[in-house]
Amino acid sequence: TWAGVFRVVREVYPAVAPKVLARADELCSLSFAELEARAAAGFLRGGSYFEVNEGAVGGTSDDPRYLDTARLAAEACEGRVEEVRGWLYFVLGLSDLFDGEGATKLPDGSRGVPEFLMRNRRVEEFGAAFAWVDLEVSCGFSE
Repeated sequence: TWAGVFRVVREVYPAVAPKVLARADELCSLSFAELEARAAAGFLRGGSYFEVNEGAVGGTSDDPRYLDTARLAAEACEGRVEEVRGWLYFVLGLSDLFDGEGATKLPDGSRGVPEFLMRNRRVEEFGAAFAWVDLEVSCGFSE
């Protein structure tokens, strides 16, 4: 949900939390399509969030349209709602299927799978609750 997103942003991304939280009402009320159209007419210069994201490798890109945490936090970035939505797409992976209701919204308007969001954690942090399991995977093809 949007509430969960804002909680993660406050806890994990304090450098951009003020810009994200300042746009909370707009993020909750404007559609992804509307925000992406604004972005395409502005900072994406005709591109889409998807196209810009595809150029990133390992969460980084030299493309100035790719808003990572440092770029969104920078004083030069106004933090317009379409920029914040781009950051959410690029950094948190909130694609066009995310609408904040707790389950993906499929192109036909139906609900898909439940959504879960949490901070990344190192394996060591799980202690005894974690175990590596070796799996043999077969695709069913004969060689």
